[in-house]
Amino acid sequence: SSDVCSSDLFLSQNIAPNTNLTLGFKRQAGDGRFDNQWLDAWNVRGRVRWMPNARTTLSLSEIFSNHGTGLNDGVDTSGSVNINDEVNASVRLPDYNERVYRHDLTASASLHLADSSLSLLQGSAYFSHADWNLSRGTELFALGDSSRQVRRISSAYGLTVRWEHDISNDVRLLGGIDYELRQAERTLYNIRVDETRAAVFALATWHPSSWVTVRGGMRGLNRGD
Repeated sequence: SSDVCSSDLFLSQNIAPNTNLTLGFKRQAGDGRFDNQWLDAWNVRGRVRWMPNARTTLSLSEIFSNHGTGLNDGVDTSGSVNINDEVNASVRLPDYNERVYRHDLTASASLHLADSSLSLLQGSAYFSHADWNLSRGTELFALGDSSRQVRRISSAYGLTVRWEHDISNDVRLLGGIDYELRQAERTLYNIRVDETRAAVFALATWHPSSWVTVRGGMRGLNRGD
């Protein structure tokens, strides 16, 4: 048998007029049924949201994650008398595990372009940074590398802008752009990544009646290495 313990706590409080602060903590941990099947993951998160006026909302959020897990690659059938015996069964990789430390920072804004809700402009920008750490046994030594610790760094930057507008009670238009840059350093086991993605998109929604909805849209994507 295996046991898993989880918790999720958060606090949301107005700290000033038109300003809200949200803090949170989440944890999940367990030993797993078989050897090296453990899980230990947690994150802390926070967000500040500010509304300078009735039409504008600004926010900044951060999530820090620490995720660790055992990667046993399953039960070794050739070395186990009974693969259902979690006490005596042998796993294929008893010393292989992974831990990832990650930051996700996002800034976003929304603006109603008129006193009514007919037109809305939204934008967000984010930065993500991940530190990947692998710990392994001799079973995975390869390519002349006998390091027990393998590490790599990856990062991503992104920007999204979208506009929505009701041209009538029955028709709504949406359009925008996405941009993303992904980078990862080269290791013996990973190629170097340095790629960009840019996209434009549009969507039209029409409600000819209360029981019929018609949608049409497009998305153009460009990738570069």
